[in-house]
Amino acid sequence: MPKKSLKILLILFFFLTLKVFSQEENELAKNTFINNILKTNETKWEEIIKKNKNLLDYKLLKIFEERALYAVNKEDYSQAYKLVYLADLIASKIKIKDNYRLGLAFFYFKIKNYNESLNICKNLLEEKSKNPLLYIVSGLNYYDLKNFEKAKIEFQKAVELEYKNPEAHYYLGLNYLAQNEINKAKSEFQKTLEIFPDYLQAKEQLAKISANSIGASSQNLNPDSNSLNKSEDSFLKGKEYYQNDDIEKALLEFEKYLASYPKHALSLYYSGRIYIRKNDYEKAKEFLEKSKEIDPKSSQNQYYLGYVYEYFYNLNSKLEYLEKSISSYKEAALLDPQYVIALEDLKRVEEKKAKHLTKSQETK
Repeated sequence: MPKKSLKILLILFFFLTLKVFSQEENELAKNTFINNILKTNETKWEEIIKKNKNLLDYKLLKIFEERALYAVNKEDYSQAYKLVYLADLIASKIKIKDNYRLGLAFFYFKIKNYNESLNICKNLLEEKSKNPLLYIVSGLNYYDLKNFEKAKIEFQKAVELEYKNPEAHYYLGLNYLAQNEINKAKSEFQKTLEIFPDYLQAKEQLAKISANSIGASSQNLNPDSNSLNKSEDSFLKGKEYYQNDDIEKALLEFEKYLASYPKHALSLYYSGRIYIRKNDYEKAKEFLEKSKEIDPKSSQNQYYLGYVYEYFYNLNSKLEYLEKSISSYKEAALLDPQYVIALEDLKRVEEKKAKHLTKSQETK
């Protein structure tokens, strides 16, 4: 090889090595910054942020977001709230896109801080944002606050802005149910399924409406319907307990239902989700894998399987779990192209795999 070419290659190698080192150093500095600020009194946050202006960027916000989501999954809401508050503080100091602010609004909604969530929605509306998700998040807040008239207006606006958004139709349907407008609710759930045929919750709601419409007449016609309705009651009770965060009672009801119908994919899926919240990942894996066998086209089941496999990789660094996690996240994103968090997590675990392989090469 000519000396000139060798020299160019050495310069390129040096430049790339320096770039990788610089990126890793920057990421380490960001994590150190977060760890330090979390240990500091709230009154000093502004001062610390000011001293670390060079670290304030979108990637820093993503680290906050990932940590906050992890805290929510662990049900550590005080830590999650602190992380979101800090992210919001930093976001106000740098130029960012509407979708991140909207993500914060949804996050505040999830931790039941409705006032903060609605304030962000209001600010975005004043900036003339035309994102249908903004109206959905705003509507969800009003729905939880049982202000169904306001919620209906927000969900209807979301439908007007993006008619083919399945979420907008689904939540409008839920709102109609809350207002006891059954036919309108049924129509919205049907529209949801026309747009996205695998929308499990819409299928459930239609099945529930159908079961309720049959009522007592079917009990008189069918001598076994009494026991069937009792089993169905267990599943519906389980769903209700689950939605109200009473996971122990929910699990008991799903167990009752699975005793009669062991291949009921949704009961297996919800049981798996409950075991994640109980930090019993072995059980979570067992139930979610069973659910996948029965219903391989559930994007949500695939996503949470990816989450569980990633947990096992973090526990023992076995590459097979990371590959399973990638496969599950990828399948979730393919089944539902609008599943943004699945796409984000897929990208993240693919990066994690690249780092794992690099590290393995270095140790050889």
